[in-house]
Amino acid sequence: METASPRESALAFPMESMLMQRKILIMALAAAAWPMSAMAQTAADGGPLLDSARAAETEPAAPPAGTAWTTALGYDFRRVSDGQTLASNPTLGTFWCVAPSSLEYAYARLDIPKFRKIRYFRLWGQDFSSTKNVSADLRRVCLPDTAAAANPVQTTLATVSSSGSPGGFTVNATIDPPVEVDSGQCTYWAYVYMPGCTNLSVRKVFVEHTE
Repeated sequence: METASPRESALAFPMESMLMQRKILIMALAAAAWPMSAMAQTAADGGPLLDSARAAETEPAAPPAGTAWTTALGYDFRRVSDGQTLASNPTLGTFWCVAPSSLEYAYARLDIPKFRKIRYFRLWGQDFSSTKNVSADLRRVCLPDTAAAANPVQTTLATVSSSGSPGGFTVNATIDPPVEVDSGQCTYWAYVYMPGCTNLSVRKVFVEHTE
């Protein structure tokens, strides 16, 4: 069996040493690059940056002054189930139910500023049915920050409805006492109901609110 000469052994050792140093250098560069990549990814995702921005937000000290309205047109409503067919007039923005289903409801979210006081709820629509009426609810859905397993609580604040077959109509309800908006824990919705999907349509709903 051949053995390496002292000269060959002396030459091999520096080569192995150089290869080992090269591997160590590559590993050090990879380790140094990892935090930079992670930081870039975090910044791109907006995680900590978004949290910092939210932490800097403050609630308004008082509600906006005066009287204002939050409105949803027929275009803004969405159907409750896939079995329900809805349509909207491209010129007028009214909307109606085309095919009946087990859930003849549609809904629209109402973004009302915090601290405002809701005073009136109003519906515009068309009713050409002598036996069916179109109605609308103003609903509040809240989930207080009290328990992880708590369920949202839904409250109907007002209900309005057509009657008979008045053709084009508008009806309103007074909310007394006024309800103060808590947009931190609650959301606000308009639900419309068109039983039978026949000769009934919705043009608009609005909520009047004051300071």
